[in-house]
Amino acid sequence: MIKNTWVHQLLLPVLIGLFLVTAYLPALTNYQLSGDDLILITNAPTTLEAGVRKFTDFSNQYRPLTHILFGVYGALLPQTGLILALNFGLLVFVAILTYLNMKRLCDEKIAAALTVCTFLSPIFYYHFYSISSLNNILMLIFGLLLLLLVKLPKDKSIEWKNTHVLIAATVLLVLSVMSKESFFVNAALYGLIIFQRTTRRQMGVLFGGLAAFIGGYLFLRFSSYSSAGEYSVRFSFATMIKSLLDVFAWVLGYPRGWQYGTPEPKSVLTLVTAAVTAASLAMTVIVAGPLKYWKKHLFFGVLLGLSVAPFLIIERVLPFYFDITILVVVFWVLETTRHSSTQLRKIVLILLGLSFVLQYLAYFSQWQKYSFVANANQAVTSYLGVLSQENLQNYPQICIKNHTVGIWGTMDGLSAKYLLGYEGKIVSLPEDMIPEECKMTKSLIIRNDGLEYVKVE
Repeated sequence: MIKNTWVHQLLLPVLIGLFLVTAYLPALTNYQLSGDDLILITNAPTTLEAGVRKFTDFSNQYRPLTHILFGVYGALLPQTGLILALNFGLLVFVAILTYLNMKRLCDEKIAAALTVCTFLSPIFYYHFYSISSLNNILMLIFGLLLLLLVKLPKDKSIEWKNTHVLIAATVLLVLSVMSKESFFVNAALYGLIIFQRTTRRQMGVLFGGLAAFIGGYLFLRFSSYSSAGEYSVRFSFATMIKSLLDVFAWVLGYPRGWQYGTPEPKSVLTLVTAAVTAASLAMTVIVAGPLKYWKKHLFFGVLLGLSVAPFLIIERVLPFYFDITILVVVFWVLETTRHSSTQLRKIVLILLGLSFVLQYLAYFSQWQKYSFVANANQAVTSYLGVLSQENLQNYPQICIKNHTVGIWGTMDGLSAKYLLGYEGKIVSLPEDMIPEECKMTKSLIIRNDGLEYVKVE
C-alpha cells in the first residue's frame, strides 16, 4: 500500500503530464509557428512605452498581458522549439490544476484523474498546436487558481486568512481581465469568494466595487471598440442562435463548422461519439436529483451562461472559445453526481471518459490534416523546407510568385525572417509571373502551389 506522502501526492500529476505528452507531443514535433502565431508576435509591444499603452487601449481586443507575453515569445525567436515547449508546459499545468480542483470537489482521485480526458476534446487541440491560444491558457490558469481559493465542504487545502485570500483573488481577477475579454466565469468565482470570506458589511462594499469595476470595463470596451469584419461586435438573434447551436454541438463532440478540421461526411463514429456524450449528460440529470440540489444546478447554470455570453454578440465563433464551457460541464457532472449511487456514478464517469477518448480517436488525425492551424503549418513547413535547402544569405531577396493559398500561414513569406533569421528583401506577388525586380537582382524564386512551395529553376 502506497503511503499518503508527498511522493504519492505528486504521482497522479506526473502521470497526467505523461498522458498529455503521449497524446500530443509526437504531432507537435512537426509544427512550426505560423499564421496567427507570427502575426501576434509581430504586433506585440517591443518597448516599455508601447507595453504601457496596451493597458489603456480599449479600441481593439483588450489583452495587454497576453500581448506583452507574445513579445517575450518574440524575443526567443528563432528558438521555436522552446516557445512550443513553454506553451505545452502551460497546458500541462492547466491539466494538473484541473485535477487538483476535481480532487477537492469530488474527493476521488480516480474520478478527478478522469477529468484529464477532457483535454482530448477537439476544443483543446488548438491550445496545444498554436501559441496564439495563450490568452485562453492564461484565462484557464487564473480561473482554476481562483477555484482553488473557493471554500468547499470538508476541504482544508486552503487555510489562508480571509484577507490573504481576497488579495490573491483580486490579483487573479485583474490578471484575467488583462488576458482576454471572456473573464466572466472568473469574475463569478471572485464573487463567490467574496461571499464566503467577508462579513455582511464588507460584502456590500466589495460587491459594489466589483460591479463598478466590471461596469467601467464594459463602458470603455463598447464605447472605444473599433474592430470590424468577422470579429465585430454586432448583436443579432441569428448570431446568438448560431453560436448556441455551435456550442451545444461542440460540447457533445459533434463537428460543426470548418474549425473542427473534420470535413463532411460524418462517419458512424461521429454519431457514436455524440450519442455517448449525450448519454453521460442525460444520466447526470437523472441521477443527480435536479430538485433536491437545485441551488447547485442553478450555480452551474449561471457559470455555463457566463462562459458563452461573450460570444453571443460576435459574428464569428470558434470552438476553442468554449474551453471554459466544457470544463464547467465536466465539473457539473462530477459534482452533481457525487451523492448518487456508486454504480450509477461509475457508469456516468465511464461514459464521460469514453466520450472524450472517442473524440480523440475520431477527430485528432483529421484535425492534423484539415484544420486551419494544420493548413498554416503545412504551408510554412513547406516554405521553410525549400529555403533551408539553399544558402539564403547568398540571395539578397526572395521572390514568391502565385502567392495565394499559403500567404496567411507564412505571413506573406515574412516567416523566413522570424524563423530562419533571413535579412534580405522578400517580394510576394499573387500573380503567377516573375516580376522584373526579381529578374534584375540575384533572387531565390519560389512558387506557391496550394499549401506547397517549390523552387523555380
